[in-house]
Amino acid sequence: MPFDEERRGIVSDLNRLKIENKIIKFLDISYVGVGGEPYVFVFPKNIDELKKLIEYVSSKEIPFWVIGNSTKLLVRDGKIPKIAISLAKFDKQELYDKKDRFVLKVGAGTSLSYVIACGIKNGFQSVEVISGIPGSVGGAVKKNAGTKFGSISEFVEEVDVLSTSNGNFEIKTKKPCFGYRTSDISDSDIVVSATLSFKKAKPSEVKEKVSAYLKRRYQTQP
Repeated sequence: MPFDEERRGIVSDLNRLKIENKIIKFLDISYVGVGGEPYVFVFPKNIDELKKLIEYVSSKEIPFWVIGNSTKLLVRDGKIPKIAISLAKFDKQELYDKKDRFVLKVGAGTSLSYVIACGIKNGFQSVEVISGIPGSVGGAVKKNAGTKFGSISEFVEEVDVLSTSNGNFEIKTKKPCFGYRTSDISDSDIVVSATLSFKKAKPSEVKEKVSAYLKRRYQTQP
């Protein structure tokens, strides 16, 4: 079936399911400014909509990506016969003040810059090691994003994923194992939220360290 005809059918189905969708190109939203156009971008706003969407694309055998805010994706030009599922609306944040640490539970679409800002405001020890990294929490956790000074795995307590294997769409909580820029989170698992834990520090000291780190990073990288 021709691309445009297939797209019209998909958009019609998504509208019937009442799930927000837009026809846009990756180059219009990507941090790197490149990329063609998938069938459609879809923006589920909660777990129920995400489950409904995954059930739909699975039943229709429509290829799809799951993305956060698309900041670092490198995608080819032209028409791409896939659906792009954005978790940008999965951006809920909950902060818990424990006796000796802060616990921050964030949706997969939450930007890493929010985590840094929250860390500066409240005093998250060592949060500077993930400062300056574009992207969202879901992708950062799955790929264990970091710098030469550390990675996000140092702070991850657990993640909630939507398991899509064997046609069973259910939420599971996992404690991932991490390697260099990788994790054991399966491609059939969609990260929907992560729980991060930080030791406490003085906010003024955290702010100073983040500023110093970013200055050094921008001086040494183009």
